Amino acid sequence: MGSNRGGELGNASRIDTYTPGDVVGLTSGVSAVAPGYFHTCALTTGGAVKCWGQNTFGQLGNGSRGQVLVSSVPVDVAGLASGVTAISAGRGHTCAVTTGGGVKCWGENTYGQLGNGSRTGSTTPVDVAGLTSGVSAIAAGYAHTCAVIGGGGVKCWGWNYGRLGNGSREEFSTKPVDVRFSATPSATALKLTLGGASPQPLLVQKAITVTAGCTTPCALAATGSVTILGTRLVFGLTRATAKLAVGKRTLTLRFPAAEQQRFRRLLKPGRQARAVITVRAKDTAGNMSTSKRTVVVQR
Repeated sequence: MGSNRGGELGNASRIDTYTPGDVVGLTSGVSAVAPGYFHTCALTTGGAVKCWGQNTFGQLGNGSRGQVLVSSVPVDVAGLASGVTAISAGRGHTCAVTTGGGVKCWGENTYGQLGNGSRTGSTTPVDVAGLTSGVSAIAAGYAHTCAVIGGGGVKCWGWNYGRLGNGSREEFSTKPVDVRFSATPSATALKLTLGGASPQPLLVQKAITVTAGCTTPCALAATGSVTILGTRLVFGLTRATAKLAVGKRTLTLRFPAAEQQRFRRLLKPGRQARAVITVRAKDTAGNMSTSKRTVVVQR
C-alpha cells in the first residue's frame, strides 16, 4: 500500500492505495522483500529475485531500461533464477548476495554504487570487484552499498563524503574499500612531555620543544596555538616530524616572525598567556591518537 506512481506496489496498476494488496504472482513463496525509492524486489524461497516498479536506471535487472521505464508487475532479474540468499535496494540500484557469498549489483552507477570498477550503469547483474565470495550480508543506501565480509569486516563502495567509512572524503569509490573502525585509546600509546620541563614561562621568541613517543610504529606531527585578547596566534612547526618510528622524538615549535610581531602588539612585556600544544600520532593502520599540553608563554 502507499504511493504507486512507479508501479512499486506490483499490483498491475499505478494507482495509489491505502490498504494492503497482493503483489501479482507473489502471494506465497517469498522469503524477503527489499523496497527501494520507487522500485521493490523480492527474494523467493527458491533463491530467485523478482523486481517491479520504476526502471529508469535498469534497477529491475531484467535487461531493459528507457524503453520500459515502469513495470507494475514483478519481472525476473536476469541470471538470478536461483542461488540468492539476500537482497537490498537503494535509490536506483539493487544488490544481491549469492549462495557462494558473492555480490552482484545492477541499475544506476553514477557514483560507482555497483562496485564493478566503473561508473556505467547496468540493466543486468554485474559482479562486485573482489567480492566473489565470503559475504554474509548486504545493505544498499541512496547511492552507496556496504557488505559484511568474513571475520566481521565491512567493505563499502559508491558515493562517499564519509559514507564509506575508510577515513576519506573523496566523492566516490567504484570498488569496495575497507571500513576503518576506531582503535582503542591505547593503539599508539602517545605520550607527550615538554622539553626541559620547567615551571618558568616559555619565551615566545625562542623555540618550544616537546617530546612525544609511541609504543607502536607511528608518524608524529605537532601544532600549537595561543589566544590573547581573543586573537589566536599559531605556532609554526620546524620540520622534525618522525615517520613510522617507535620511541621518543623531539618536535620543535616556534612562532613565525609575523606571529611574533602580533604577539608584541597584543601583549605587554612581562605579561603572560596560555598556549595549547597539540601532538597527533598516526599508526600504520591509520588509527589516530592525540595528546595536548597547556603551557605559559610570555613576551
